[in-house]
Amino acid sequence: MAHTCKAAILHCIDFRLGPSIKTWLEKEGLLGDCDIVSVAGATKTFDFPSAQLELSHKLHGTSTVILMNHTDCGAYGGRAAFDSDAEETEAHFAAMAAAKIALLEKVPGLDVRTILARLEEDGNVTFEERT
Repeated sequence: MAHTCKAAILHCIDFRLGPSIKTWLEKEGLLGDCDIVSVAGATKTFDFPSAQLELSHKLHGTSTVILMNHTDCGAYGGRAAFDSDAEETEAHFAAMAAAKIALLEKVPGLDVRTILARLEEDGNVTFEERT
């Protein structure tokens, strides 16, 4: 491989998350060492993003994939589509878990992290990871 990077991240196209994701990648030591895939809904419709993550692994030797959904995502119907914050949280983690399984079937051995970006009504973003 001519050039490699540590990780690949899949996140939503939502512009409200850009600065916070950049800061998160900096804190994780991944900014500049991470392929970035941005698709509406992130893991909601996974065929195209999965192919991009597979290429990242093949072309750049990524060993870690970060699947990042976010609350109030329009592709999922926003907050209004859920009866509670807990229901929304579980829906996103379930979607990411399904995507993780699908990805590991294609590229066994990857370290796949699932992270929910919580977009608060005041614009602040916090991150919750589940293993």
